[in-house]
Amino acid sequence: MFVSEEDGREAVLSTIREGDYFGELVLDGGPRSASVMTLEPCRCFVIPLGDIEGLVERNPLFAGHLIHMLIGRVRSLVKKVGDLA
Repeated sequence: MFVSEEDGREAVLSTIREGDYFGELVLDGGPRSASVMTLEPCRCFVIPLGDIEGLVERNPLFAGHLIHMLIGRVRSLVKKVGDLA
């Protein structure tokens, strides 16, 4: 996952591994915040927003996993920002 500027600068936010998921920020209805580029052939699945919302509402295990994954990403980004400061 990365972000890029109009002048061509890019910053890698994280590397997604097999079995990971991305795009969860769609849950707040906001715009896309980053891009994803594969380094090798892969298979991705798109899950409709309503299905994800249903999983979060009806499946506490999934909701907990999602929360912990998001916490991990925030911690990783905070560390990267700290390293840049």
